[in-house]
Amino acid sequence: DLEGLVLQAGLWKGNSSPTWKRDLDLAYSSLAFLPATTSAVVLSATAVDSVINNLITDKPPVSPSLPQQKNCSSSDVTVLRYGLKVTTHSSLATVDMDKLWNLMESSFGREVDKARYLSRLESCLSHVIVAGDYQGLAI
Repeated sequence: DLEGLVLQAGLWKGNSSPTWKRDLDLAYSSLAFLPATTSAVVLSATAVDSVINNLITDKPPVSPSLPQQKNCSSSDVTVLRYGLKVTTHSSLATVDMDKLWNLMESSFGREVDKARYLSRLESCLSHVIVAGDYQGLAI
C-alpha cells in the first residue's frame, strides 16, 4: 500500500500538490515494467537546473560540498526505484537477529562482539531498516 507507506513514513505533510498520490502511483506502476536500474524522479518543474543535471548524470541531487541555493534542498526531490521491499523496525524484538548478525559479520569480515554491540544499541536505537531478506540494513 503505497499511500500507507508514504503516510507512515511522514513523507507527506499535507503541503504538497493534491496530485501526489496519482503521481506516485504512476511512477510505481511504470517502474514495475522497466529494468531494475530504472529510477523515477519527482520534482517541481521549476527545480534548479543543477538538480536535474545531477540526477541525469547519476550524482547526488544536491551537492553537499556546494552552497545551498535558497529555492532548492535535497528534500525537494524524490527519487524512486522499484526494488527490494524495505521493512522498518522500531525495536530489535521484531528483527531476525541471526540474519542481522550474519549480514554484519559478512560485511565487516569479522565476528561482531554481540553483547557489547547490543549494550551500545540499548541507549541509542531509533530504527532498524532492512532491505529485502537482509540483503542490506541501516541501524
